[in-house]
Amino acid sequence: MNKTTTAEAVPMYLTAKQLAERWNISLNALYTNRSKGRPFPPGSRIGKLLHFPLAAVLEHERKHQMADRSFNPDLDASKASVERKAA
Repeated sequence: MNKTTTAEAVPMYLTAKQLAERWNISLNALYTNRSKGRPFPPGSRIGKLLHFPLAAVLEHERKHQMADRSFNPDLDASKASVERKAA
């Protein structure tokens, strides 16, 4: 009996090309932004290819979503309650 678990089907690492496709940016933009020290998940070279751990990519995306008003309504100033001063 050959059983395939979900853990086997999910890659543990994303290549730079896979990450660029996931974020809908060019591969050149990924390398440029990373080399300029912009916030990126940690990556490492495995052979000639740059790989990013999937867990680090998901954590990076979660942190940036929490800082984005479209994902975190608590940051949207237009929806904040207004305190009125007593007359």
